[in-house]
Amino acid sequence: MEFAGLPNWNRSLSTDLDRGSTIAIPQNYLTQSPLFHNRGSSLIVIDSTVPNYQQLIAGLQPDSQVLILDPVQDAIEQITQTLLGQSGVSSLHLVSHGKSGGIQLGGTWLDRTNLERYQSEFQLWAKSLNAEADILIYGCEVAQGEAGKAFIQQFAQLTGADIAASDDLTGNTKLNGNWIFEANTGEIESAIAFNAETRTQYDGILPVDLISGGNATLIGGSVGLNNIGRNAVSGDGRYVVFSSSAILSPNDANGASDVFLYDRTADTITLISRNFGNTGAAAGSSFNPVISFDGSSIAFISDANDLVSDMNTTTQANNIFVWTRSTNTITLVSRNQDGTAGIEDSAAPSISDNGSRIAFQTQAELVFTDISTVPDVYVWDRATGLTQVSRNRTDERSRTQGADSPVISGDGNYVAFTSLYTNLAFGDINRSQDVFLWQASNDRVVNLTIDRFSSSSSPVISQDGSRVAFVGDPDNSTDPTRTVANVFVWTRSGFDPDGVVQGGVQLVSFDRTGTTSGNANGAFGSAAGSQNPFISRNGNAIAFTSFSSDLVDGDTNNAIDVFVRNLTTNQTTLVSRSSGGAIADGNSGNASLSADGNRVIFTSLATNLVNGDTNAQQDVFVRDIAANTTFLISRTPTGSVGNNASGTNSTGIGASTSVPILTNDGNTAIFVSLAQDLAPDDTNNLFDGFVVPVTTGNATLLSRRNTDPNLASRTGSGISTAGSNSISDDGRYIVFTSAAPEIVDGDTNGVADVFLRDRQTNTTTLISRGTNIANGASGNAAISANGRYVVFTSAASNLVAGDSNNAIDIFWVDRQTQEIRLVSRAIGGGSANATSLSPVVSADGLFVAFTSAATNLVNSDTNNQQDVFLWNSADNSIVLVSAGSNGTSEQPVISADGRFVGFVSAASTLVSGDTNGQRDVFVWDRTNGAITLVSQSTANVISDGDSFEISMSRNGRSIAFTSTARNLAGAPDIDNDEDVFVRNLDTNTTVHVSANQTGGYSTTPQTGPNAGFNARAFDPMISGNGQYVVFTSDFDNLVAGDANNAIDVFRRDLVTGTTQLISVNQSGTGSGSGVPGSDSGTGSGSGSGSSSPAISND
Repeated sequence: MEFAGLPNWNRSLSTDLDRGSTIAIPQNYLTQSPLFHNRGSSLIVIDSTVPNYQQLIAGLQPDSQVLILDPVQDAIEQITQTLLGQSGVSSLHLVSHGKSGGIQLGGTWLDRTNLERYQSEFQLWAKSLNAEADILIYGCEVAQGEAGKAFIQQFAQLTGADIAASDDLTGNTKLNGNWIFEANTGEIESAIAFNAETRTQYDGILPVDLISGGNATLIGGSVGLNNIGRNAVSGDGRYVVFSSSAILSPNDANGASDVFLYDRTADTITLISRNFGNTGAAAGSSFNPVISFDGSSIAFISDANDLVSDMNTTTQANNIFVWTRSTNTITLVSRNQDGTAGIEDSAAPSISDNGSRIAFQTQAELVFTDISTVPDVYVWDRATGLTQVSRNRTDERSRTQGADSPVISGDGNYVAFTSLYTNLAFGDINRSQDVFLWQASNDRVVNLTIDRFSSSSSPVISQDGSRVAFVGDPDNSTDPTRTVANVFVWTRSGFDPDGVVQGGVQLVSFDRTGTTSGNANGAFGSAAGSQNPFISRNGNAIAFTSFSSDLVDGDTNNAIDVFVRNLTTNQTTLVSRSSGGAIADGNSGNASLSADGNRVIFTSLATNLVNGDTNAQQDVFVRDIAANTTFLISRTPTGSVGNNASGTNSTGIGASTSVPILTNDGNTAIFVSLAQDLAPDDTNNLFDGFVVPVTTGNATLLSRRNTDPNLASRTGSGISTAGSNSISDDGRYIVFTSAAPEIVDGDTNGVADVFLRDRQTNTTTLISRGTNIANGASGNAAISANGRYVVFTSAASNLVAGDSNNAIDIFWVDRQTQEIRLVSRAIGGGSANATSLSPVVSADGLFVAFTSAATNLVNSDTNNQQDVFLWNSADNSIVLVSAGSNGTSEQPVISADGRFVGFVSAASTLVSGDTNGQRDVFVWDRTNGAITLVSQSTANVISDGDSFEISMSRNGRSIAFTSTARNLAGAPDIDNDEDVFVRNLDTNTTVHVSANQTGGYSTTPQTGPNAGFNARAFDPMISGNGQYVVFTSDFDNLVAGDANNAIDVFRRDLVTGTTQLISVNQSGTGSGSGVPGSDSGTGSGSGSGSSSPAISND
């Protein structure tokens, strides 16, 4: 319907901007300062991610003020600052991507979940807007559905303005868009911001076009997680922390691991690792969370630089942070004395019961006493700051260095850790790794293993710090009978006159006689003896694993078992056994205890701990020692074992990052599992987290999507990717690969598949299927220019008849006829005898070039090397492109008509005179079989370096490539670094594309942060018409104003010989900042700059 209240909709409005035939920002927009221009009664806010937004700017109505949003700054704040000091503004136009109930502004998603947060900013907006002001929202589908209607109503109430928005697609009519706003909250008096000509010619639409979106009717609850650690549950069992790369909350768009909190009482999941602006997930990976006993604080590791506002670093080092419930704030723990973040990695956070102290290890030099980058142990105190625990305390030099594995007591008064330092305490002469104990009361360190001459490791500590258990290597110097590792415990006996703790060490892993340690039992290496201690909170029980067979009577299973030593009764119990007493018939491990030590949770490969264990997988069990009862924990709703591994990936004696744990009272288990039948809403074939009552009840899935449809993610639960040849010429069709099972109905193979998205009909089709869905992973999809043909690789054996090679093959699909063909087919129609990869398809879809190590695709392939081949769909014939090669050939590209195939080869026999011993670039002509050397100079001198990364124009006559050669153009390249070149096969000339401003080679920077590091240019992509090449480079002298010391994207015009910086900042005055968010689109960005360019045909 036409938008009511917009009487001038069809009126042609004039503009005083002269617009040429190319899409470019008019010069006056680039030279005026700051970011907005032509002050008037309308403010036009444009998100820089809008396609061809320069075209929209060129068609603005007169008297418009423009703000281009900086994607790395808070968008609402930018708009607020722009409006400050202005009055009488009649209309605000928000031009951005949209979805039902939300709009994307810069790095901010504005929706109902965060509108209230910006209430004060909206009040400032109201002061600048006049009484009849309108806000026009251009994003697609913003007003669609109940969520959309509620959003614009709430937005209107907060701003005091009348709101207009669309409930369908906004933009180009050929893509089913229009410029009609179907919904409004009041009388709209403002006209559309763009003139009629621009609205007609604009070639984009404004949705968030999620290509790999899941089918809303298929998306299940499970999304997968990365880690549940030892200290992941609060003392009362209410809160569970975990990390996951899945989208579990609104505004989680970083594509990386995040930390989440599950509240079992409220049944809610909260994103903890949020950026300091509280607008979404932090721009980096966050992981390994631990929660305080009282649930008030969560410590975790992250390489994000925007969790707190004053980190002042872009190093992407792992740092330690703590989230505080009472204030909902995040604090940087691994902080330098000037308040900035550590520039080397920190790890292993351990938190006290009330969250007031955190122990951790770091390679960063956070205090002046820390003068080396070896790991050291620190304690952070919420009130007093940092203490370096592992510092020189004897004024002696230590030849061995490093400290790690810190664990803090629940009361926060003690930290146990391991160290190779010999100067932490007097009398340390063994030069082996020892276990130490730090006292908070007097900042003293005691060597707990000073009497041992072999290494000690893996300390664990009781709640009050009175006991520390650890693993000791064999100590033949003091006891020749100890030939395997053992578990020991230090027990505090009192304090000396100076208040320093005193105590003694005793053996835990006694044999059944109680006089010596367990035997070796034929084990060797890291599996020998007893290891992996876990101490109960009260310190009275220690669980551990052991291969020894003489710790208790009757241990004849010749496997790793789980034991618990009661330090009060001095009794050792084998707990990895059935309720009937049968000892496990497989390895068991990964044990944790309840607070009182009576219940122990563990994993086991055994099949005899419960009836019906036939899954041949690792399962999770709980043993009640007092009741002599073993419970299956990784169970289905019917009580049977799960259909895949549970607990952790590791079943050996070694420690794992993800382990099953018990709540303090021992009544509830938390663990990870690959099984899909533990809970009805687990459908993703990924590791998920579960909470299970030990004796009764079914599993609760904690790694699941939000059930509120307005907050639930639209993305699938697996990784989705698209390649460089994944879009049709008109932009309608896109092929991609996804491991998500919710994209289409019936995707039950549990592996990656190839799909096609039709942007016009908004439908997604599974491509990698024959009569049935593929039984192996598929990927590397490419599409023809008209969108009819798709090629891809697959390990499946059921896509066509006779595919019996158990190898990756190339397939070709005609979408019009639904035909699928095996491209990499052997002579006579059999299977290729080796893997085939890297398919590329001609523009018409009739020819496919690919690589293969197979020797039976053609008769003449006798070199036993990977070669390049060309397949012709007309007759299924295959031609060996790299004929006569004596080296590996790779990286094929193909011209639009399939006549020319470019490739890279290490062969020296493809052309005469190839004596450089390097990879070179070649082009093969289908009409005559001739091979032409590309990587040579205009003088026809072969390159003296390695050449690779090839890109071809549509007619096959211009070839862009990367090379380390010195001699391809002009004066020699003295640095021998990577540069980009183009060879024109019609003129037989080679052009240096990545030339500096003087036309020569760039050299290694001698000043600045990159001084001494080799810079380079790489990853070229040539336009279809051969005029332009875009490429990536960290050279800083290709254009003026490139001062970001980061990787940037450039475009070279081969006709004019000029280079343009593409990854320009928002004002157009220089290169981007290189901060997170400015790289190749893999989530939140790496902070490394800009890379992985692509280019249109023209």
